Amino acid sequence: MVELSHTREPAAILEYRRDWERLAAGEPFSFPDFDECRVLAEGHPGDVLLIVGRSEGVVTTLACFYRVSTRKFFRVGERRLFSLPVSQVQLFGSSVLGTLGGATFSRMLEMVCAAFRFHLLTLGEIKVQSRLFDAAAAVGDRFLLAETSRKRSLRWLIRVPRDFETYLMSLGAKSRQNIRRELRRVEQRSDSRFQCVTAEEDVEAFLVAAESISRKTYQWNVGQRVNNDAPTRRALGDRSRNETLRCYLLWLENRPCAFMRGKLVQGVYELETTGFDPEFGKASPGAVLLIWAIRDLIEHSNCSVFDFGTGGDDVGYKARFGNESHPCASLQLGPRSSIYSWLLFALQGGLNKSLNLANRVLGQGALRTRVKRALRKYGDGNSV
Repeated sequence: MVELSHTREPAAILEYRRDWERLAAGEPFSFPDFDECRVLAEGHPGDVLLIVGRSEGVVTTLACFYRVSTRKFFRVGERRLFSLPVSQVQLFGSSVLGTLGGATFSRMLEMVCAAFRFHLLTLGEIKVQSRLFDAAAAVGDRFLLAETSRKRSLRWLIRVPRDFETYLMSLGAKSRQNIRRELRRVEQRSDSRFQCVTAEEDVEAFLVAAESISRKTYQWNVGQRVNNDAPTRRALGDRSRNETLRCYLLWLENRPCAFMRGKLVQGVYELETTGFDPEFGKASPGAVLLIWAIRDLIEHSNCSVFDFGTGGDDVGYKARFGNESHPCASLQLGPRSSIYSWLLFALQGGLNKSLNLANRVLGQGALRTRVKRALRKYGDGNSV
């Protein structure tokens, strides 16, 4: 039986850096590095709970939960309809590191309930048929359990091969042809320039360029922004000093037209945010920058896995460039004793049913495309 202990003291959490890094290396997806947990604990003392599992004296399991007072947003696509205040506990990194059984997870939840009062416990996007997914499904007698998205997602990865040509051969013939054409068309332009950003002195210039692009995207209006502000500069500067920063820019006509923000940790590249200027849409700048970045990672880094992050499907750019996918579901738990939790789960369930009905009515034709375009209002276009 796994012996569990816990701590809420930032100084005590520091003792588990090596165990964190060792166990995180076995994760199928990208996972936050230890310093992100450390910063969270130091910035929110008392609101972070690290649960440690040991077997025969060896740390075999780590799970970090943290409490936030926030709002639960109810959305149509990426558009917010309304929100309600909630006390929420989140599982850091959407994963329990190391070994996990159903009984161990149930005991972890008892510790979380003893440490925090909450309406929602958000596990995040979990791999279906994983140990954590099965463990969460087994606690339905004591907790409300729901998938927060109306449909499950695909988590796309690239298993990075030894060379770029081998990677291209892992894709379909049509994708290879289109990728080569788009990349060649941009690289042959005399005004094109690619930039890989890893140095701390380049961070602010990168953020100036990235924010100028981000403001022009539809993501800007739904809260998915890249800002050139002090916290972001500090975070990227820390990554540069830790040698995990890896961001990219594409320039056309001496103007930044596409960006990628990400990090490379222990051979796993996590793609965090992308954006392109719609004015350059005919040149496919976002796709071109992505494929150039993949080639750069293959040829100039120790990258073994490229993780596209959460929220993928079988038709988007992640499916086009990825060569491995995993079905995932976004899970939330709620105490059955809380009336407010019942209300939140009922509202989410009702909204999902309405969206599923609307989806069937719209079908896959031109009307669906027009509705999606109308919902995706692009950014304000202001320069930084």
